[in-house]
Amino acid sequence: MIENIEFFAGLAAFVGFFVALLWLGRRRDAARTRATRAGLPRGTIEPLAAVPPPTASPGSPLAGLRLRVESLDVGDGELESQLPLDCTWVRRLPGDDRDDYDLFRLDVPVTWRGRTVRTVVIAPRNVGARLGAGMRSFPVGLALVVDDAIETAARLDFAHARYVAVALVSSIA
Repeated sequence: MIENIEFFAGLAAFVGFFVALLWLGRRRDAARTRATRAGLPRGTIEPLAAVPPPTASPGSPLAGLRLRVESLDVGDGELESQLPLDCTWVRRLPGDDRDDYDLFRLDVPVTWRGRTVRTVVIAPRNVGARLGAGMRSFPVGLALVVDDAIETAARLDFAHARYVAVALVSSIA
């Protein structure tokens, strides 16, 4: 009898520990999402060493990259009703917190909160991951461009884009 009690006590402690880890992870992710939406740097994520941003030259590994935003893992219902979104890479747009934001032009503009949006900013969800051909259901952060001044800016300014979702994208031909 005592052995059974010890077994179940150990099992309950293990399950409680696992649930606590999941809960803390979700809280951390929620805090990161709030910081991103507010345009604040992500203090808990250290970016990798700066990689020189590619240009839109024909020799760029991202030149001609086309993506399809297939689904929103976490995000805006208004945008979700307009999926899928096909887009083409325009250029790299380094930000203050990381250097792997990319500007994409939508094939078909979307309407979001009464605005017509023609371009989006996409960055891999995980720092250090890279966009490229052959991706399938690749998690990214998705921001809609609300001010076209971003298209000629040297750096990403979150005053010109609104983070709206964690999305899953795939490369298309």
